[in-house]
Amino acid sequence: MAKIYTQRFVVHRSVKEISAQHGISKRAVRKWRQNWELFGTPRPPTGGVGGSKIILTRAEEELVLDYLGDRPIAYLDEVA
Repeated sequence: MAKIYTQRFVVHRSVKEISAQHGISKRAVRKWRQNWELFGTPRPPTGGVGGSKIILTRAEEELVLDYLGDRPIAYLDEVA
């Protein structure tokens, strides 16, 4: 990867030159340079697994499902 960076985004070349040569926006060149300097890759690392953690136990989930089974039009504030 470092070889690619050196060949494509050498610091002594201007953003305009790189943008014109590779047919990409100047903003993309600046962003890629920034990512290379911060992370050593053209893209930042992922933040890991997304989404919220499960906060209900299996037993609690079954209680809620039973409640909703008896009252299918219950509002959220009635369930909580």
